[in-house]
Amino acid sequence: MGRPGMSDTMKVDLWRQWRAGDSISVISRALGKPPGSVFTVLKHHGGIAPAERVRRADRLSAEDRESISRGVETTVAQRCVDADAQLVDGLTELIGLLVGMHSEPRRADIGQGQ
Repeated sequence: MGRPGMSDTMKVDLWRQWRAGDSISVISRALGKPPGSVFTVLKHHGGIAPAERVRRADRLSAEDRESISRGVETTVAQRCVDADAQLVDGLTELIGLLVGMHSEPRRADIGQGQ
């Protein structure tokens, strides 16, 4: 199953204790995690807590991106329906022409039955 990672809350506590000068052993006992897990998090970030991620103001929010995605999906689906309808209309017209051609007497056939 593997070892589960640390929750965001645990990482906040880890960085708070690290800044306070606590050792890896003290932090690991407080978090209930092996010292190696604490060391791995610290090593991954070079011992410096990562800055809190903040999305730029000129970027779309997750809700906006989802809304756009749904709109594009709806538009594509509607275009497919429209294209199918045009195809069906074209085929219906073609079938009508073919049926009409076979039901009309051909000029070569006129007068041969007499």
